[in-house]
This record gives sequence, C-alpha cells and structure tokens, in this order.
Amino acid sequence: MTVVVHKERLCPYCSGELQPGTIESVHAIYWCPQTNKNKNGLLLPRSKKDAQLISSGRMFFYASARRCPKCNVIIVEPSG
Repeated sequence: MTVVVHKERLCPYCSGELQPGTIESVHAIYWCPQTNKNKNGLLLPRSKKDAQLISSGRMFFYASARRCPKCNVIIVEPSG
C-alpha cells in the first residue's frame, strides 16, 4: 500500500491555504476501506489486515494534518 504524504501549503482541491494542525484520539487511528466497515461505520476487527495505521502510541495518539477552511478537507500525514 502506498501512502501519499501531502506537505504542500495549498489545498489540492480548491487551492486554498491549508492550516497545520493535528488529528487527536485516545485510541490508535486507522484508515480503512469503506467496504470493511459495519452498518454503523465502525471498523470490523477482522478488517484490520486491510487497514493503514495512521498513528499509534501508548496513551495518546495524534497525526499531523492540514485543514482547508474553504472546502473543509483534512489531509492527514501518517507517522512512521
């Protein structure tokens, strides 16, 4: 699986200025294919093999991200 890290300052959709920030959670952060979620949108335990770990740690999880306030797109920069 290839992860594209977008480090530009402009939104790839609208060319608006991206604001740097973080995505934060008390749980590990994963990206997973839409097809591997149950009807409530939750990651199914058997689908973690298809998931991409975005951030992990011991007590607190975060990933660098950039947000476009113009079109409300958030671009996550995976750690590790």
